Amino acid sequence: MMRFFAASLQNVRFFAWLVVAVAVIQLWGNLNLSGYRDSFGYLGPVLLTLRYLVSIVLRLAAITAGVGLLRLREWARRLVLALAGFNLLTIYWKHPIPVIWAAARRFVEQLAGACTADPRCGPENLPLVLNYFSGKIFFTALFCVYLGELLFSGSLLYYFSRPAVRKLFNAAKT
Repeated sequence: MMRFFAASLQNVRFFAWLVVAVAVIQLWGNLNLSGYRDSFGYLGPVLLTLRYLVSIVLRLAAITAGVGLLRLREWARRLVLALAGFNLLTIYWKHPIPVIWAAARRFVEQLAGACTADPRCGPENLPLVLNYFSGKIFFTALFCVYLGELLFSGSLLYYFSRPAVRKLFNAAKT
């Protein structure tokens, strides 16, 4: 495990490509404006637009930082540290509970639709299915999303703040 966090160009490249890949995937998901509006519509039009624009800017900054990391730029290392710290401090804003609850509910409603097609699962069981599985899926999704964010951003903070990694970037300047 500790070898994985060793200060090497290979590990810096791995994290750089990981930052770029995650940012591109998240940016691609944000381009679906109607889905974004469905998820965050409860914020109202002004906050929805502000959140959308901030989200786009953060993803573009992450892509820029990832490219800078590939070139061993010190500003990119600092930008990744700032973005990871920001993600950890605003994890609830990035992944709000109402959005995760709505996604879990939509998934369970699709599951319940399949259940009503099965003659062994009558419509009288539908409220039970919706309530039981919504809670289970919600807490599982909440745990996984928050844990993933904590591990990803925490790993970036840990790795790029290490003195040996800092030396790689300082050596590249000279």
